[in-house]
Amino acid sequence: MTKSVVLASASPRRTALLKQMNIAHTIQPADIDESPRLNETPLSLVSRLAAEKGQAVKAKLASKQTLTDDTVI
Repeated sequence: MTKSVVLASASPRRTALLKQMNIAHTIQPADIDESPRLNETPLSLVSRLAAEKGQAVKAKLASKQTLTDDTVI
């Protein structure tokens, strides 16, 4: 049995990285507001967004393993 994760992102770069590592995955983008909050640091922002994406997607897909990530430039 091949294990697979759900990527809670539509990022082509993240998909390419998973393919490079031979990690089977499906893509399920999270529909969340990614706006930064007042005085939110970049580290706090990406941590919060990754957690919110994971929660949003996991709620739809009950028992699947979910991979989330976020970056800011």
